[in-house]
Amino acid sequence: SDPAQRLASWEDVAAGLDGCLSDNPFESPATARVTRSAEVRTPLSTAIRRTGTSVLGATDHVGNWLQERVRETARHARGALPVASLAIGTKVAGTYTITALLRAGTLIEHYAVDEAILARKLVLKILTPTGMANPLLVQRLIAEGTLLGALHQPSFPFAAGRGSWLHEGQPREYVAVELVSGADLKTYLTHKGRFAESQALWVANELATAMEHAYESCRLVHRDLKPANLAVGDGDPRRLMITDFATALFTRPRDLQDFSTAERSLIDDAGIGKAVGTPAYMSPEQVRGEAPIPQMDMYSFGCLLFQLLAGE
Repeated sequence: SDPAQRLASWEDVAAGLDGCLSDNPFESPATARVTRSAEVRTPLSTAIRRTGTSVLGATDHVGNWLQERVRETARHARGALPVASLAIGTKVAGTYTITALLRAGTLIEHYAVDEAILARKLVLKILTPTGMANPLLVQRLIAEGTLLGALHQPSFPFAAGRGSWLHEGQPREYVAVELVSGADLKTYLTHKGRFAESQALWVANELATAMEHAYESCRLVHRDLKPANLAVGDGDPRRLMITDFATALFTRPRDLQDFSTAERSLIDDAGIGKAVGTPAYMSPEQVRGEAPIPQMDMYSFGCLLFQLLAGE
């Protein structure tokens, strides 16, 4: 857990993986399956409650944050989260026609859309009225569009546009990004078990290469690398795609003049003191809310690679 003993850069990670594979192992449909033992195991949720109650008390800010994540998961399971606020067929900003709801939350909604100008299929991320009431969320969505516009690398979906749209008299901020088709790695693990070694190494090599580019180009720290946020795209050739940038931060862009005043303010906010991410993949420094550094993502990368190889 000592950060001083971890790899110093994404370049070191990529160099260690370079040359492992000469082709894409996902072209083969076969995936190694996990053989589960017949022994009775303590349910994971029980183990978490047993060890977590004494460590993460109600007065602990990390404990409160984890408890809210659990409550939100329960609301998802009960179907208690709000339905989409926009109907199929709605035109957004005169350019995008909604074709399907992908995800509806209290703060942001994801829709599949058809773009009229270039006839592309995209994903439209639109803040809900509740989300629009939070200036930080508005800034983060704007920054996400700028981030994806600056990252010219195959593993990052391209940004097709962003702006503000009036719906029933209320402004709604949106970002349009590439629609990623293909299964995320969490789905692979759930339905096929652990990855073959060649597949896991291919994922690792693709991810390390992408993150090295992201850090070198705009000092990006993602803060939420996990199987659910990575997908194997169905295109030709297939690509590993990084799909969620809600927690991502620029830590030191090469040229701050490329960004608006609001974006520069967000970039300068390093998120110190805030535990942001998914607990199972977070480094100790990330849980403590320390300033974002690339080693936090490398720690998540290690957790991710272990899960792909072990299946759990």
